[in-house]
Amino acid sequence: MGASEYFFLALFFGIPGVLGALLARNRGKNMLLWGCASAVFPFCVFILWFNKPDR
Repeated sequence: MGASEYFFLALFFGIPGVLGALLARNRGKNMLLWGCASAVFPFCVFILWFNKPDR
């Protein structure tokens, strides 16, 4: 695999993972769990997006 494939994979899994971790932090949830879940299953970002903060 070339550099462009690695860059695509980093963006494809990285952006939802980081976004899920940030949303989880703002909502008082486990950042690692939601970040990993969002990286593998990007629809988890929508679950966090529509979930109200616990605080």
